[in-house]
Amino acid sequence: MNEIFNNQHLVLKHRKFDKNLIITLITGIIFSAIFSAYSIYKYYSLDASAYDLGLHSNILWNAIHGESFYTGLLGGNFLAEHFAPFEYLQLPLYYIYPSPVSLLLFQDIFLAISVIPLYEILKFLLKNKIKNDFLYSIIIFITLFSYELSPFTASIYSFDFHNMAFLPFFIFMAIYAYLYNKKILNIAMLIFIVTLHSNFVYISLMIILFEMVYSRKYKNLNLVFSGIRYKWLLLVLFILFTLTGFTYIEFAGIMKGIISGHVSSVSITTGESGTVPGGLMGMVRALFTDPAYLFSFIYANYNLKISYILLLFATTAFMSLYFPEILIIGLPYFGYAITSSYGSYYALGYQYAAMIYPVMFLGIAFGVSKIIDNLNAKNKNRFTPKKIYFYYKKHGQDNILKIIISVLIIGLILGMLYNPLVPYNSMAPNDISGIHMTAATRFLLNERKYIPENSTILVENNLMPLFSDYKYVYSPPFSPLPNYTSFDYIIYMNNTFWANTGGNNSLIYIANYLLDHGYIMPYAEYNNQVIILKKA
Repeated sequence: MNEIFNNQHLVLKHRKFDKNLIITLITGIIFSAIFSAYSIYKYYSLDASAYDLGLHSNILWNAIHGESFYTGLLGGNFLAEHFAPFEYLQLPLYYIYPSPVSLLLFQDIFLAISVIPLYEILKFLLKNKIKNDFLYSIIIFITLFSYELSPFTASIYSFDFHNMAFLPFFIFMAIYAYLYNKKILNIAMLIFIVTLHSNFVYISLMIILFEMVYSRKYKNLNLVFSGIRYKWLLLVLFILFTLTGFTYIEFAGIMKGIISGHVSSVSITTGESGTVPGGLMGMVRALFTDPAYLFSFIYANYNLKISYILLLFATTAFMSLYFPEILIIGLPYFGYAITSSYGSYYALGYQYAAMIYPVMFLGIAFGVSKIIDNLNAKNKNRFTPKKIYFYYKKHGQDNILKIIISVLIIGLILGMLYNPLVPYNSMAPNDISGIHMTAATRFLLNERKYIPENSTILVENNLMPLFSDYKYVYSPPFSPLPNYTSFDYIIYMNNTFWANTGGNNSLIYIANYLLDHGYIMPYAEYNNQVIILKKA
């Protein structure tokens, strides 16, 4: 096994013209354009959101105007809420073109071109194992198209914008760098993952753990940890999780405390919604003191959790089950989502898919490779059915590969049923057939030109991204609000969910209260659909 992997690595070092790579690059470019067109169309259809497109655009706007990463949506510095140094890397791009559109382009391009490192991973694992070049190419491109058309990829770009969208690229790049023995690149990608969110330190740690397990089991590359004995491996894991994991979470907490001015409030938590208070430490405490309380979170929405996980496996042909070691990288997601009662963690249409679905596509690469290895073995593997093994030995690998291709195609078709870009009413949220650009967009874009840049604005959630280049912009019901009488403009759409949500803190309630007391007056409106009120 060691010789096979070393020879494979040497062969791949001598690169020739790779037509499959060229096709992969073209595929990435085409889907970058498709994803971007969808996201921008959704934005101009007034179907974007203050959380998170408007939020990120607002903090970057304030940052390039000397206000650090302040946003009225959080009532302070964004980094005091989410310690994500990755925001600094977005500043140059936003400075060149300060608009939510630049963020959508940045995200969607990274999301689409993730197929490039995924292709290199598939190539490394399969190129010298599949004898039929045509079938090899078919497996490659079914996997890449399954990724681009996956409902989980769509969940990210259809959500609007979030730093999690960059996770697939960095995860694929980390594994690519590991396989090709690019140690510095591997470390850089692990660091980039952590810069997206402080909790993602656990994803980086799980990638390291996977690399340790893979190196130890297959010894394909002479990497760090590959020769550690099992008893010392436990010690390494202890150091990684207790020192690296908890220490970084504590460091991030201290940094958030310094930024917010409340250092004394720092504690080791992970901050997920709908989980046991205290994050990881709270769950460990509940496990020993009140397991029923912990189980209530695990049991919550169990039907949604099961169906979501089944869809993850089914759209990737269950291949990761043939190489379960790859699921090590997904452990942070399962701990993050399964122990939560917050439904968005396991629902299509949200960014949280980025934590787990790249792992499933890595499962295709490693799973198919493992199947071929087992069938090529001199003796039947206990996990390989006897009839399949002897059929393979008698007829060769082509027929087995055709079966794998058929299963992958079924997964591709299943995924397309939940993709919002398909040309019919799919089962996906944010379906393109329900998004329409109207004259209301042109009205708002025209009217905003007459609103002074130092104005204090209260705006509906789905309209907020259009006004993210105002420092003092607020969007109920989630953002903390100043005194109602301080608003210079109130902007909303009639009879919409976001305008009416929040009870006494809803936008409609605030607008009616200020109108009734003479603090504001009608300023402009479009077809009784979009209303703009101005301070009297």
